[in-house]
Amino acid sequence: TKAVYALLENIIKNYNVDKSRIYLTGLSMGGWGSWKLADEHPELFADVAPVCGPMNRPTLDRACVHLKDKPIWIFNGALDDIVPLENSTTLYKKLKSCDANVHYTIFENDNHNSWDSTYSDPKLYEWMFAQKLAN
Repeated sequence: TKAVYALLENIIKNYNVDKSRIYLTGLSMGGWGSWKLADEHPELFADVAPVCGPMNRPTLDRACVHLKDKPIWIFNGALDDIVPLENSTTLYKKLKSCDANVHYTIFENDNHNSWDSTYSDPKLYEWMFAQKLAN
């Protein structure tokens, strides 16, 4: 995440970027990276959409501090045999426990490739692009 954050800082510094509309999503290990990067730099992202992302304990422990005010939409396949559904469910329950703005979609017939269902749904992009950081 340090390298990705450095890249983002460089892009923001050198290009005309609307800083209120930086969106974060990733799948599988990139889903884990999305959780981790959002936890480390919540001020940077307008929303977060992790897809079948493994969780890590520090992100879970800080979820109600760093992520509770961030719009989040979690996606996972119910049949995922790579990243167990419990990862997303645990983070979802933790975020719901502190009244976070979180949505959760489980694709009942998807295995680990739930990104196909996630990224082919126009509703994701409607939701994502409707989010904006407050000034």
